[in-house]
Amino acid sequence: MHRYSLNEDDIFLEIINCDAICHSFAFKRLNTLKQAESSWQHYFLTNNYNSASELESDLLQLWQTELPLIAPLYINKDEVIKEATAFRNVAINCAPYSVANDDFETLAGWLVSRASQNDQ
Repeated sequence: MHRYSLNEDDIFLEIINCDAICHSFAFKRLNTLKQAESSWQHYFLTNNYNSASELESDLLQLWQTELPLIAPLYINKDEVIKEATAFRNVAINCAPYSVANDDFETLAGWLVSRASQNDQ
């Protein structure tokens, strides 16, 4: 974090996947953040979430109850992202009604609401 010049209005998202490696990383990182003097908002955002995976569902549920800085939303795993990248395009152009597009719209709305709370 020391490499970034962040202000108290900034929102920092750390992207994590639902797996054992990121599980230990997130809790280790949380301990570091608790000791740091930070004025910005810091959240962990779950990416490539597969709701069909029992392990990922369990981890996400654990994080939502035990990890105070977990964002209250996640980005689902969606083939549209790979396809859009292959066509050097964005997901909304390739599949405007995809789950990924909905997830990113939800993320944008949540970030706007967090930023609005900073202004008050």
